[in-house]
Amino acid sequence: MREYSLFDFLEPRKPTSQVAPAPAVTLRPYQTESVDCVFAEWESGVNTTLVCLPTGCGKSVVFSEVIRRLCEQLKENENE
Repeated sequence: MREYSLFDFLEPRKPTSQVAPAPAVTLRPYQTESVDCVFAEWESGVNTTLVCLPTGCGKSVVFSEVIRRLCEQLKENENE
């Protein structure tokens, strides 16, 4: 009997140049406020920031937006 691995069922990965970008996500007002608060904390000199949201309120979405904005800022700084 043949043994199978998880990799036997996965499709090969596409090169990143062939992967379509994810559609834009519209943040809810409390998520936008959370993102803005993270940046406000960082600007005030606080480097250890905690975001506390209930289960299912989109903490991953919030931190994805934080990373997106941070990358945007880094690109702007490179172009200056």
